[in-house]
Amino acid sequence: MKFTIDRFEGNLVVVELENREMINISREILPPDSKEGDILSIEINKTETEKRKKRIQDKFNNLLNNKDGKEGGNNMNLSLTTLYVSDMKESLNFYEEIVGLKAVERFDAGPNVEIAFLGNGETQLELIHDKSKEDIEIGLDISIGFEIDSVDEKISFLKEKNINLEGEIIQPNPNTKFFFILDPNGLRIQFIENIK
Repeated sequence: MKFTIDRFEGNLVVVELENREMINISREILPPDSKEGDILSIEINKTETEKRKKRIQDKFNNLLNNKDGKEGGNNMNLSLTTLYVSDMKESLNFYEEIVGLKAVERFDAGPNVEIAFLGNGETQLELIHDKSKEDIEIGLDISIGFEIDSVDEKISFLKEKNINLEGEIIQPNPNTKFFFILDPNGLRIQFIENIK
């Protein structure tokens, strides 16, 4: 598929398709040196598509199988937590810079849906941005917790980033203390220090 760049409008680019239809696309997906009049083409990378399908199928198979390889086993591990986000760029920045997770995969899953996976441990965080969804609803009783080395150091870091705590530091016993902040979508994020 080929298209011609007609003009730039802020973060959007108006392009003309081969059938002469005009559509808007995000400026972020174009090469940085793109300019009006350039003709670009989109091709399917079949090798990468097959690799991605295999990774997703392997994750699905791992959910169905326990560690002994028996189907339908009761021995399951938490594989991922999925969050719908209103702004993928802002959410990725938050979870990479503030939380400290690394984005390991990011891709378009249709004309209006973008998905990113963060974290390289056993459990991953999946962010989904669906442009057709106007409102993101986050429950007040849901939070995601991340273990950290030091509550005091994390609070100092957050103050530098102008991020406020939600409430006070909580220490339910001598060995644990934690606090909450909000992510860009209003989800409560808990940072937990296990005191040794």
